[in-house]
Amino acid sequence: MRVMTLNLAHGRKTGVHQALLWRRTLEKNLAEIAALLKREAPDVVALQEADAASLWSGGFDHVRHLAILAGYPHRLSGEHVCFWRRGRRICYGCSLLSRLPLVEKVSHKFRRTLSLLPKGFVAATLRHHGQRVAGARVVSVHLDFARKRARRKQVEALAAELAGYRGPLIVMGDFNCQWPGREDTIQRLAEELHLRPFEPASAELPTFPSRRPRRRIDWILVSKDFEFADYAVLPDRVSDHLAVVAEHKRASRSR
Repeated sequence: MRVMTLNLAHGRKTGVHQALLWRRTLEKNLAEIAALLKREAPDVVALQEADAASLWSGGFDHVRHLAILAGYPHRLSGEHVCFWRRGRRICYGCSLLSRLPLVEKVSHKFRRTLSLLPKGFVAATLRHHGQRVAGARVVSVHLDFARKRARRKQVEALAAELAGYRGPLIVMGDFNCQWPGREDTIQRLAEELHLRPFEPASAELPTFPSRRPRRRIDWILVSKDFEFADYAVLPDRVSDHLAVVAEHKRASRSR
């Protein structure tokens, strides 16, 4: 199974703010992302900062738009930030695009922190021809950017949601922190859910900022049911984050 994670940055690409862009520019930026998805052909895509129809980003549903352009028949959108301004809403969160049906869907907004804009995650199980694909559950998550204490509480909430799940698990997203950094947020989540990243100590896989990547804050974590067959940070600057793509195979039962 091939998967990808990408923070969409509200469709602004590397622009200062999406509210300063015309709708046609936002549509062009999303078309570039759709072309990237077609080229890389992931089965599942985890998105963050993915907008529903919003005042500040062209007034159209970015996730639906991407799904149509890139040919993904199934999607799940979480409205983790949603408020009204001058009679029109601003609404966005984490999303999943999938070639396979998504069942047992969950959207969770984390408790508000000192940040004005809350974060959250979405999760779903893949199903094919009426059967689960090895029970694979996929997650798209976005953690707080400002405070490690908030991130720790958020991964605790995520771990609690997934703790009872016994099937294969893939957690992807913008964690806003590094594995070998000054905190152990990702390690805590990995230990709690028995997940592992690809070469966590590698300094050669930075994802942010996309103009001059210095920090590895976008991650794909998998359960012991999977082995990494391929893993790459893509060079395409379609956002202020770089996309991460991974291909997994079932782990050998002899191990």
